[in-house]
Amino acid sequence: MNKEREMKTLVIAALVISVVAIGVGFAAFSTTLQINGTATVNTAGKTWNVLFTAVEKTGASTEGIDATVPSISNGTAGENKTKTAIGTITAAFTAPKQKLQYKITVTNSGTYNAKLTAASIPTLETITVTGTGNDAETDAANVKKHLKFSFTKADESPVTPETDTLAAGTTQDYLYTIEYEDLTNAAELPKAQVSISIPQTTLTFSQAN
Repeated sequence: MNKEREMKTLVIAALVISVVAIGVGFAAFSTTLQINGTATVNTAGKTWNVLFTAVEKTGASTEGIDATVPSISNGTAGENKTKTAIGTITAAFTAPKQKLQYKITVTNSGTYNAKLTAASIPTLETITVTGTGNDAETDAANVKKHLKFSFTKADESPVTPETDTLAAGTTQDYLYTIEYEDLTNAAELPKAQVSISIPQTTLTFSQAN
């Protein structure tokens, strides 16, 4: 009976993720010109524009998970869009083996090639799990033990700063995946709601050499 009741009361709700904010850095020209006379550098018609353009839940997500599709907010308007961000995701997991996955698209619609110079991606250690009720601490520990998440490129290869590039006029898709893994011990199911907070992921792009 206890195991059956635990199964019925399993709720992992309010999965709050500040998913991704993108910081775009523009690298200044650094070439030194030493000539007899004058020189000019003409950047007319050149633009720097790297930003999020789409986010959608993929078919790999488990049916029945109540989850929002976050909005995209663009940064400063004009030639240099310095920051765009994807809003908070709220989701409710109700059973083991459920998965939630989003495809996030970054577009370089400017005329400069871009390079990923830095990335801050959460790890399991940085996730905050909070239980409720008399068994809050135990519930939180059991849930965290069975969480799995990742932030990768679309082909599931790792994100690699100083290596990944984004040519002018191209896009790069990323996958953000959150999964409550299967478990064999019913006693590890939470007895009450457990909330999970995953820190913000950030990507920084700069002008490629």
